Amino acid sequence: MFLARGLAPQAVRLAAWVAAAAAICISTERIFEFRDKWRLHLAVLGKLETLKMECEGRLDQDAVMARLTDILDMYHQSIPIAPVGAWPQ
Repeated sequence: MFLARGLAPQAVRLAAWVAAAAAICISTERIFEFRDKWRLHLAVLGKLETLKMECEGRLDQDAVMARLTDILDMYHQSIPIAPVGAWPQ
């Protein structure tokens, strides 16, 4: 190994194991983040589907729009992704 010149083989193996463990930990964290995002998206989708079924017979569009605004505001505040404008320039 080019980078491991002068190091003991045990140190190289230890570094490889530590790198593998770090990769597994980071992958697991990413999976949990994805699951949380997916759960949020499904919850909002369920609320929107419920609102759609409830408002099909209603004529009160103001109440429907107010509830839709509440759902979308909750979604906007809860989403764990930074808005596009927040990226550093």
